[in-house]
Order: sequence, then C-alpha cells, then structure tokens
Amino acid sequence: SAVSRLRLAYVSAVSRLRLGCVSAGSRLYLGPIPAVPRPGLVHYHAVMRACATRAHWPIAASMLQDARDEGLSPNTVSTNCALAACEAGGAWRDALALLDEAAAPDAISFHTAIAACRRAGGRPAARAALRLLRRMRAAHVRPSLIGYTTVMNALSAAGYVRPALLVFRALCADHDPDERAVHTALRACDGAGRRADGLALLAELAESGAAGEKLARRFRPLWDAKAAAAAHKAPAAAAAVGGGSGRGRGRTRGGSGRGSAAPPQWRRRSRRSRRGPPPEHEAARGE
Repeated sequence: SAVSRLRLAYVSAVSRLRLGCVSAGSRLYLGPIPAVPRPGLVHYHAVMRACATRAHWPIAASMLQDARDEGLSPNTVSTNCALAACEAGGAWRDALALLDEAAAPDAISFHTAIAACRRAGGRPAARAALRLLRRMRAAHVRPSLIGYTTVMNALSAAGYVRPALLVFRALCADHDPDERAVHTALRACDGAGRRADGLALLAELAESGAAGEKLARRFRPLWDAKAAAAAHKAPAAAAAVGGGSGRGRGRTRGGSGRGSAAPPQWRRRSRRSRRGPPPEHEAARGE
C-alpha cells in the first residue's frame, strides 16, 4: 500500500544517513534507527506532488482514499494536490469528481480543475470548463484573470466562439483585461472568420477606459493587417476556383481542353509519347 511505501522510504533514508556518517569516519552517534512514525497529511501531500506527472497521476489521485483509510481527514490542500496531478494528466473527469467530493474547494481548486479541462481538449471538456466558471461565480468565488483566459482558450479551441466572447465580456466586468486575454479573444474570432465580431470587441475595449483604449490601439493595426491580407487572398482563391470549373483557357497537352489541366493518366501518356516507346517495346521490335 501507499503507507508501506512511505515507511520503506523513511527507513531507507535513515539507513543511508547512518551509513554515510559511519563511512566518513564521523564520531557522531546516531543510535538505533528511530521507530517509523505514522505518516500524516504532509507526507501524503509530498507523494501527490511528486506523482503530479502525466504518467503517475493515478497514484496521486488514489492517495486521498489511502489517507482516509488511515484515519486521516484530507483538507483543501490535499484536494488541490490531487487536482494538480489530474491536471498534469489531462484527467478532467477525475478532476470534476474530486471537486465534487471536496468539502470546501477554494479558488485554486476551481482553477486547477479548469486547467485540467483545457489540457484535455475537446468539446465536452470545454463545456465542463464553462460550467466550472459559472459554478465559481455562483459560489461567490471570484475567478482570476488566468481562470477566465483558460476558459476562453478551451472554448475557442473547441470551436465555441460566441461563448468565448461572452466569457471575455465577463472578464472585462471583473478585471482589467491584459494582452493575453485580448489576444485569446481576437484569435477565436480570427479562427472562425468572424472579423466583424473582432472589430466590435476592439470598439468595446476602446470605450472601456484608459487601459482598454491602450490595448485597442495596440491590437487594431494587427487586426486591420489580418483583414487586409484576407481580403487580398479572397479574389485569388475565387479565381483559382473559377479556373477549374470546366471552362479552360486553352487546350492542354493530351487533354480535352475543358479543364485547367489534363488528367494524370493522360499526362503520363503524353510524356511517354514524347519520349518514345518504353524499353521493353524497343527490345521486342529489335527481335
């Protein structure tokens, strides 16, 4: 079990310390190895932090139940350590289960669960992150600026552009937005091709105050450059589509003249006819 592993690690550490002192010729008397104490929550927290990796997060998540089996009462710090392990592994469903079992989750608990949803990706995880944000506000726990931005990233990556913009407006109501938040919102608009929403967002940001006006002046030239580049590419794409619609500009080599290029097999035949017969045909002709 986890307790036996903890005790074995403690005995090993004390034994190494004693052997090291004896081999170094030290006169320090350590005496007999002390009895192994009963592990407390601090030891469990250390193990959970050590296992907060993508490969070992299930061990950290199971340590809460091990602590309860030993008669301990896990607190909010214990829950946050287990949630950090779930976030490292992208186990957003396990993070939600741990959050539901927590007696008094704090802002760190909610933010870690949201980060687990963001790391997992996908539409179900994005919807779960949005529900966690609403749950925080309902519990009168103020989400941080990073928490809002993490939810926006999860929603925009899943294709939920309008909810991401709504979260950005809620962010502006609670905090002064920073460059990362504005960039996340504009990237969501750009990825979905909703440039009008990006312009409206920048206009609202310019009217929100001095800090918002400074951010709007910073991002407006970049947004206009993106819009100009997209407008420049649109006619070229339309011309390319029109060129392959069946009204070719001339007869191609080996083709019928109805398309912009001859089919691959016709092109191969035309190249062969230009090069002459294949080598096996020449050998047969020589025979």
